[in-house]
Amino acid sequence: MAIKKTEDITDKLIFGLQESFKQLVKTKKRENGTFVWCIDGKITHVKAKDVKLK
Repeated sequence: MAIKKTEDITDKLIFGLQESFKQLVKTKKRENGTFVWCIDGKITHVKAKDVKLK
């Protein structure tokens, strides 16, 4: 029973994070903004308009 609740909560958290990121991308695209990530130890700038969402 506890495992099922944990899985449900995990699924809801993942869904919430995905939706939040989609909204952030939309906002950044309107502002012609960029994202800054650290990929393989290197700072990488990515234009929001280049981000493809599923």
